[in-house]
Amino acid sequence: MNHNYDPHNAIDGLKGSPDECNCCAGFNRPATLTIDLKTPYHFSHIVLHARSETGFEDHFRNLNLAVKSTASTEQSYPISATNKTFILSASKALQDVQSIVISSTGVGFMVICEVEIFQPDVNLTSQSSTYSTCFAHNAINAETFTNAGFNDQLLCQACSATTFETDPWWELDLGSLKLLKQIKVFGRTDILSSQSTNIELRISNTSLGESRNGTPENILTISMQQIVLFDGPRLARIINIKHARTTVDTILTVCQVDVYAGDCLKGTYGDACSRSCHCKDTCDYATGDCSACLPGWTSASCDKACVGSYGENCSYLCTGNCRNNETCNTENGHCSHGCKPGYDFSKDPLCNTVCRHINIPHCVSGQQQCDGFSDGIMCTQCEPGYHSGGYNQGCIDYNCTFESDSTCAWTDVTSGDDFDWTLTYGARGL
Repeated sequence: MNHNYDPHNAIDGLKGSPDECNCCAGFNRPATLTIDLKTPYHFSHIVLHARSETGFEDHFRNLNLAVKSTASTEQSYPISATNKTFILSASKALQDVQSIVISSTGVGFMVICEVEIFQPDVNLTSQSSTYSTCFAHNAINAETFTNAGFNDQLLCQACSATTFETDPWWELDLGSLKLLKQIKVFGRTDILSSQSTNIELRISNTSLGESRNGTPENILTISMQQIVLFDGPRLARIINIKHARTTVDTILTVCQVDVYAGDCLKGTYGDACSRSCHCKDTCDYATGDCSACLPGWTSASCDKACVGSYGENCSYLCTGNCRNNETCNTENGHCSHGCKPGYDFSKDPLCNTVCRHINIPHCVSGQQQCDGFSDGIMCTQCEPGYHSGGYNQGCIDYNCTFESDSTCAWTDVTSGDDFDWTLTYGARGL
């Protein structure tokens, strides 16, 4: 090994020129670099990086990459090109990696600056134990189950299986909350089908493992080869499968779990699409978050109505001039039932415009008001001898002539047997 070319540099997360980053592993040929993960992991691709500068292509040429999916299963891939990276994608024949061996022959140097192993973004599987090579992720590999009988190789190509234990379980982590429409579960159908019957399926937002917690609506008792169709799309991250409670040791075999996404109608989100959002476009089905709210609503999920304000993001204040102190419409700021007296609804439904003044004969100056809804104006105080006729009726002459005229108020200003009545102008009852 050359100076500053420690083997651990191949997995330090850095890559570049060894003279600058001190981040590459270097060896005198013939050489071998082994990376042991101890247990098999499902992977999507493996990337090997050479040193970044030019002139050292021979350090990354004529190599061999051996990938072991189990302690006894190995596949080899030659690296002969002069590219600075080598990418190995998972295939039907190779879906797991337990260890990586990079080797070289001949003379000279072998330099590996970084080895990266990528897993699928979602769909991480686990189970309580593993029988042979029947790994947990076999239940999502789309392999068709065949009548395996006692042929473990055929079984483990398509199914996951635990060892004998009291309460075995299998679990799928979708990586984040997902809206689920239906789940299809398939198990063994051969002579050992009992390993895939009397099953409980649970959905949850957190890992359950061996736990049997869960509300009844989140627990479904099924037999294998069954479709679980939810009444309304369910929001969950975890799918957990186990045998119904038993006191005897048993094996759990799951051959395929297919998960189908659900969808909420526009304006709804959450578990069973039971919550409402008021977005301009579709809100996030899990959180309800929106890129923009409809007028009259605010918050990240647009579920809080404006209070005393209106418009997009509740950006505008209501005028406070609505009839009977009602709040304004949160979408457009209009006063739905008109303005309070003094403001002209017909000209300005926001009720921010005071009444116009017109010439009303016999009306005391400044004593006019509009009705706050229609285009009506009345005089609130007429000159003596006149009374208000109401909106758009002006001031009306009392025309008081007789003592019996009930629209006039008469006052006795004398004493004794003779009465002298004096007319007191004004409208009785106003």
